[in-house]
Amino acid sequence: MSEYSNIQEPVTVKVTVMDIEDAVIQNAKVAVFLTSDRTEVLNTETDASGIAETTYSGPTPVEVEVRCRKASTKDSPRYVNYSCVETIRDDTGLDLNIILAEDTNFNKPPH
Repeated sequence: MSEYSNIQEPVTVKVTVMDIEDAVIQNAKVAVFLTSDRTEVLNTETDASGIAETTYSGPTPVEVEVRCRKASTKDSPRYVNYSCVETIRDDTGLDLNIILAEDTNFNKPPH
């Protein structure tokens, strides 16, 4: 029996992005790619609840790279980019919480 299975029903791939005070971050760019061949699973911005979500149907378990970034605007801070390797599983999919830290070098007030 193979260690991989083909999913009959799609599983959820969900990434929630927050700051260090547990406040959700809207409009953070979230991308999820298969590490094996760089196939894109998810590439979108978080909603008002800080969530980026899709479904995945394919062989599992499968290793993915998750990337998250949030650039600054006039009235919002810039955050340090985030990247990690995770696994989409046949029973749980992927449900990942990411905490972004403010980029203290970029957000320094002018002298």
